[in-house]
Amino acid sequence: MLMFGVIVIQLIFILQLAPSSSFQSPGNIVPPKEVHFCTSNRIRSNHNTHHRRHIISASKSTTGTYNYDAMPSPLSERRATAEELCSTCTGPIYSQGLNTFQVPMALHAINRAKVVQSMTDAIQAKGKGASSTRGLILMEGGKQTTRYDTDHEPVFRQESYFHYLFGASQYADCYGVISLPEGEATLFVPTWGVETATVCGSSPEFERVRNELGLERVLDVGSLKSFIEGEMKRMEEECVGGSDNAPRLYVLMGLNADSGNYAIPAHYEGIEKFDYARDDEALFKCIEACRVIKSQAEITLMRYTNWISSMAHVEVMRSCKPGMMEYQLESLFQHHTYTHGGCRHMSYTCICACGPNGKQQLSPHTASYPSPSQSNNSLSKRNNHSKYPSLRPRRKAKQPSSHIHRHVAARHGS
Repeated sequence: MLMFGVIVIQLIFILQLAPSSSFQSPGNIVPPKEVHFCTSNRIRSNHNTHHRRHIISASKSTTGTYNYDAMPSPLSERRATAEELCSTCTGPIYSQGLNTFQVPMALHAINRAKVVQSMTDAIQAKGKGASSTRGLILMEGGKQTTRYDTDHEPVFRQESYFHYLFGASQYADCYGVISLPEGEATLFVPTWGVETATVCGSSPEFERVRNELGLERVLDVGSLKSFIEGEMKRMEEECVGGSDNAPRLYVLMGLNADSGNYAIPAHYEGIEKFDYARDDEALFKCIEACRVIKSQAEITLMRYTNWISSMAHVEVMRSCKPGMMEYQLESLFQHHTYTHGGCRHMSYTCICACGPNGKQQLSPHTASYPSPSQSNNSLSKRNNHSKYPSLRPRRKAKQPSSHIHRHVAARHGS
């Protein structure tokens, strides 16, 4: 039902953007007023640029269930600063360039503050003292792999939870550490020698990366082990109240209900030294819950990607002609979202199915319709839904009817 709901929302969104009589060029369609963009973000589509002003409310009374007064002072200050940067569209940003959307790196700072506060609340809810909230969150980013046994490197995509907290979408093989309860973030990036630099370019400059991502500290990945040992030792020396209040090392491990796969905990050589302080349960529950409720900055970004995606749908429909192949429609969608929106990656493989192939896709209600250039006689015959087996389950479905059952029915054409 989730996929069905998403597609229905997209179709409603598209119909709001284009007149019912015909689909106009995306460049001539003005986004509805519900879609707001930061004053520094300008959207170009088919050589037309639309300017939209977006102001994110920074009122402390609209920050959801998080109470600034209840936060530890450093964390309170970090979140307040991050929300101010988002609301004023200032500070470090990530953008593909030109007129593509500019993502404030403060968005990730807000996420870090949410997770740290959630962790603190969860620990204190167990009846432990304030000193028991001390510890480190250790995250391991995505790895740059090669295609099987070749030296070809697929386009890198950051691990989702790591990206949620740090951004760093273009930095592979990294680690991230967040201190509890202060919320101070440290990123560890790999470096390499001159021989590798001749092929891969020079190593990242720590200060440039720090300013680019808006982090407190950036260090060489080789110093990760000594950093954690030093921080854990310092916290242990400051600990009061015995072993129950000793600092913990929190790593991410949990089941993804959609894929059935588990998030893999961070690992480095020597981490076994802290097995006594390791906690692989609390972090996943907290970060998963935090990701459900979006911040205003995240909602703004989602509106942008939805708008670009909807415009790409319109572009595919208006460009579709008899004789075109499915791969051409897929390439049109990818071209539009990347060229005009700066969206390099797709959330999932594009579904541009034609005719009976629609019933083989994720959604059994998916089907193509004849191009308007075909004759009226041909249109009247083809628009008879009884000739489209993939549409029958939708007509026959009675509540309660699960998405899985309709999908099976569509595959068998019943």
